Amino acid sequence: MGSPIVTTKTTSTQRERPTRVAWALAALWAAWTVSLVALLINQLFYKGSGIGPGWVLGTPSLALQVVVFIFVSRGHPIARALNVAFLFLAALPLPIVARSIAERAVWSATYLGLGFAFKAVAVFLLCTGSARRWFQP
Repeated sequence: MGSPIVTTKTTSTQRERPTRVAWALAALWAAWTVSLVALLINQLFYKGSGIGPGWVLGTPSLALQVVVFIFVSRGHPIARALNVAFLFLAALPLPIVARSIAERAVWSATYLGLGFAFKAVAVFLLCTGSARRWFQP
């Protein structure tokens, strides 16, 4: 039995977006929100002294992710690959999580872990089940 679908209007044709893709988009936007909040807190409250890329890298990164999310919603195959790349980038600072917890920097550990978890769920949903047909040309 197939996965439930959500009907969405795209460009000039009617396509059926699998529910897995809708859930993946929700997870991607949740990860994006975690990153935005972390960037704002780090820059505004800690003057950039915490973990994070800063305004110069953080803002373009968030903007690029929005563009990729739009491509996901439209079913562009490259969008899946870019989300896998974002997941690998989110995995790079994971060794810092244990040290952050040991140093009682719970906020830093939380946002790193949550961002990675949301991205991992999204990539899993985008690369399995009925989502695969959404990205076929």
